Amino acid sequence: MRPLKIVGIVIGALLAVLVLGVVAILVLVDPNDYRDDIEALVKSETGRSLQIGGEIDLKLFPWLALGVHDVRLGNPPGYGNQPFLTVREASVGVKLFPLLNKRLEVSRVAVDGLDVRLISRGEDANNWKDLAESEEQKEESSGGTAEATVAGIGVTDSTLVYTDEVEKSVTRLRNLEVHTGALGSGDPVNASMKFDYDDGGDAPVARMEMKAVVQLSS
Repeated sequence: MRPLKIVGIVIGALLAVLVLGVVAILVLVDPNDYRDDIEALVKSETGRSLQIGGEIDLKLFPWLALGVHDVRLGNPPGYGNQPFLTVREASVGVKLFPLLNKRLEVSRVAVDGLDVRLISRGEDANNWKDLAESEEQKEESSGGTAEATVAGIGVTDSTLVYTDEVEKSVTRLRNLEVHTGALGSGDPVNASMKFDYDDGGDAPVARMEMKAVVQLSS
C-alpha cells in the first residue's frame, strides 16, 4: 500500500475518533471529568483501547473545539500491547449552527507528534483493516455520509512505520508533515507532504517532498 494512502487512512480514522469525541461531549461541562466515558465510547465504537494521558481542552463558541494531549490508541487483538498510534497533541472543532441544518463544518484539523505503527501479515491480515471496515459499516447503516466540509488538515513532527512481517521489511517515514487545503467542497485540493525515508536503520535513505492538486471523488 502506498505511504500516502496509508497516511490518509490513519488520519481519517484519527479524525473520526476526534469528531466522535467532540459530539460525545456536547452536553458536558468539564470533559476531563468524563475521560473514562470518552475512552469507553471509543472502545465501543472501534473495539480498541484509548488512553488520554493529558488534559482535554474544550471551547464552546463559535466552534465546539476539542484539544487532546498524550493520546494512545491500542492495537487489535493479536498485535501486541504496543499502541497502534500515539499523538502528542491534536485539535479539531465543529461549527455549532450548521449542525441544526444537518451540515458538519469541521475546522482545520491539527495533529502534532503522531506516531503510527502499521503491521502487515499478508493479504487482508493487518492492524488497520478493522478501522476501515468499521467506517464502511457506518456508512452502509446510515445510508451514506453526512454533508461535511473540513477546513484543512495539518500533520507535523510525525512518524509512520510500516512493518511487513511476511517480507521481513520495514519502511519508516520520519519528520513527516502533511498539509491540505479545504476538503469536502468538491473543488481540487492542494496537498503537500514531506518526510525522511529509511528502512529501519539509523540514517535516512532519502528526503522526500511532494506537492499535488488532488481531485477527490464524491
